[in-house]
Amino acid sequence: MLTLKRIDKNNDEFNLAYNIRLEVFTGEQNVPIGLLVDEFDKYAIQVAAYEDDMMAGCGRIVIDGKIGQIGRIAVLADKRKLGIGKLICEKLINIAIAEHNIDEVILNSQCSAQKFYEKLGFTAVGSVYIKAGIEHVDMRKKLR
Repeated sequence: MLTLKRIDKNNDEFNLAYNIRLEVFTGEQNVPIGLLVDEFDKYAIQVAAYEDDMMAGCGRIVIDGKIGQIGRIAVLADKRKLGIGKLICEKLINIAIAEHNIDEVILNSQCSAQKFYEKLGFTAVGSVYIKAGIEHVDMRKKLR
């Protein structure tokens, strides 16, 4: 059974989420380990997905006024294509709407994930650029 849970930066669940980030971003994609945690983790809304009591994915949203920025969406390789990433994104957006009444969500998508985010209603804006050695494109979704 799949469940979603809000997690706090100051507990063991965040450490589990960090390990998923480490496996996905550093292990699979060679993102430098120093980029896995940043100053936004202190106040970002963090969500984890559990499948049968095992964390399978995680993500966060940072609020800035009426805009939420989704980031650090990571799902373990053997748990992909099950809708976990979609559920994490939806949960983050719903929390941000309920608690902060946001109007828009933005994100920096890896180009390989662009179609995933398009299916969630995001639109690419601007040109492709390189971040952590990976092609990215900025995306946004208006909520109102």
